Amino acid sequence: MGNNQYNCVSKNDKRVNQILREYQRRAITNCHRISQLLLVEHNITMSPTTISRRRKDLHLQAGGATTRLLSNVVKRQLVADQLSQDPLSCRGPRTVREAIAATSGMLPTMLLSYSLDCNLRSLIM
Repeated sequence: MGNNQYNCVSKNDKRVNQILREYQRRAITNCHRISQLLLVEHNITMSPTTISRRRKDLHLQAGGATTRLLSNVVKRQLVADQLSQDPLSCRGPRTVREAIAATSGMLPTMLLSYSLDCNLRSLIM
């Protein structure tokens, strides 16, 4: 095989794929930000375009795309599961969103978590 002129990590590198999944769980989806974090935290150089391709190959999507793909029943259930762990109703939309991302790996939009949060809280109370 020939040598590529770029020093990029191969597509099959499990370490990079795991790091990208971890950033998804931490709600970090901006490719430029991920590129900077990879360089600083792991000494891995990847362009934002390459990161975008890798995320697409791994089926990692930002909040808007994830939210559009989920049915309303699934969306409500994700938020309801998080609210059931908050009996004092102290969690706000951002905390609910981050908790959904941490537990399920899916990143809903902030607007979704806020609207469902308000609707579900009114039903519970």
